[in-house]
Amino acid sequence: MYLTKRITILLLLSVIFAAGCKKEKDETPTKTKMEGVWVVKEAHDSTGVDILSKFQNHLLPVTVFYFSSDNTVLSTAGPLTTYLVYGDSKFMQITSTINQWFNYANLTFNGGEFFVADGTPDRFALEMKLEGVGGGVTNTLAEILQLFNIEAQWLKTVVYHKFINVGVSFNETNTQMTWVWDDQT
Repeated sequence: MYLTKRITILLLLSVIFAAGCKKEKDETPTKTKMEGVWVVKEAHDSTGVDILSKFQNHLLPVTVFYFSSDNTVLSTAGPLTTYLVYGDSKFMQITSTINQWFNYANLTFNGGEFFVADGTPDRFALEMKLEGVGGGVTNTLAEILQLFNIEAQWLKTVVYHKFINVGVSFNETNTQMTWVWDDQT
């Protein structure tokens, strides 16, 4: 009888205690963490070698991404995207850098979209829209030809580059975002 009373009291106390506890707040969704302006501070290839100088403009050394709540991406990452797609091509590196100068002068940014599943996934999709092959190579050529009064509208094209299953993680304070292109990307 004494044991039964004790179990009943413990059971009652545990029910009261459990009812008074609040569920821990869910972690911030990945999409929400990604929103805002992000500056590319580091970039490494699969061997750990720094590749920032391969795509970042030396005169205006900033590569940024702006992720909005409606999944829109605005960036100065044309040369970065070109490097990821076409590799370490000197021609692509030079032409995408020239194109970036034109973009800064005109305040024109590369557009795109990003897609993240609900919750806290560690993968997302990034679609970058670049005008012209190689991040604006043909648009740059068209602009140069236009300086000589040669119309070349037919050169202006738009190429979509979609990266699926890009790994994404954040530091504890959500002030640093890391992307990983791996065998799943």
